[in-house]
Amino acid sequence: MKNIQQKGKKLVIAGLYPCPHVLGYYHDINASLLIIEREKAGIYSYEEEKLSTIKNDYIARFPERSLMAGCKELNITPKDIDVLVISKPVTIDKENIYQLIFNEIFKINKNVKIVEVLHHDGHAALAVYGSGLDKGIFVSIDGGGDEGDPKDFHWGVYENKKMKTMGGCKGSSGLAYLNHLLTESAGFSFLENGKVMGLGGYG
Repeated sequence: MKNIQQKGKKLVIAGLYPCPHVLGYYHDINASLLIIEREKAGIYSYEEEKLSTIKNDYIARFPERSLMAGCKELNITPKDIDVLVISKPVTIDKENIYQLIFNEIFKINKNVKIVEVLHHDGHAALAVYGSGLDKGIFVSIDGGGDEGDPKDFHWGVYENKKMKTMGGCKGSSGLAYLNHLLTESAGFSFLENGKVMGLGGYG
């Protein structure tokens, strides 16, 4: 973000999932806000289901409540957002949809920088950039991904502060779908893969 932030200026980054108006069903719809100002930072992150009080909320399609609650918590407005990070879309008219959702409805600055991130790259980035390591190998296992990155899992290398994807697996023949089968065999829904994965460590 060094090339985005001006010296001495506050930088506000918003991460929204999923991208607006995408097809398909998405879970864990959420918004995160990060404020960087000199040596201090403000952080906020919340899921829509926490605000609607509906577990695995099927009605929510975009994290508008989470975003506005975050702005209130950090005492900012959508106009203060400098960078928007969203999952990479495929099927939408980006220019018109972005203008409608971000500029006209939420009144976000028209000069906001929009960064599109592939689904699995988002998972991997959280691991590698938060690890403190200078180099390594990453694997992201998340069955289906989303429409912009529909892979079961992918892997790559991390070096010199950059990630390089080396390969991946699409379709229903990967490790993540094996976990789906085990989850359903145990009597849980496909949305509870993480629960079964966590319990697996206890034997």
